[in-house]
Amino acid sequence: MTINIRELLHRVVAEVFDGEPVTWQDLASDSSHMHGLQLSAHAGPDGRVRRAELRATYEWFDARILDLDVGAILFDYGDDEEEKADEIRELAHLVLAYLRAEAQITYRPSLIRRRPVPTLTIETSARRWRLRRSTFTFTEH
Repeated sequence: MTINIRELLHRVVAEVFDGEPVTWQDLASDSSHMHGLQLSAHAGPDGRVRRAELRATYEWFDARILDLDVGAILFDYGDDEEEKADEIRELAHLVLAYLRAEAQITYRPSLIRRRPVPTLTIETSARRWRLRRSTFTFTEH
């Protein structure tokens, strides 16, 4: 049976963000195999809008924090729909923590760029994530 990735993405996002003051809309895509959502929320004491994206294909899933240009990608080459939903759910919780302003942002100087380079650290129930411009790491709890 073929898994409808778009439907799976929407179902998991609706589950994770239920009751949260978060808006989302479909991302326009030229590809029929990649589906995505842009999410935004007003969060934190400053009340600024925070933006992120969740994208999914049959084999990979990614979360991008648009405000900082950092992200994470997970792969699942299997055919189990629930395993794919778990990967999307993990990334959705990562995005939710950022949108709630529960992340720690640190900056380090850059040798090439004029502006400092951000590192986003987020604790979810299962992992501690550290996202940078071109890399990310996580540790299991």
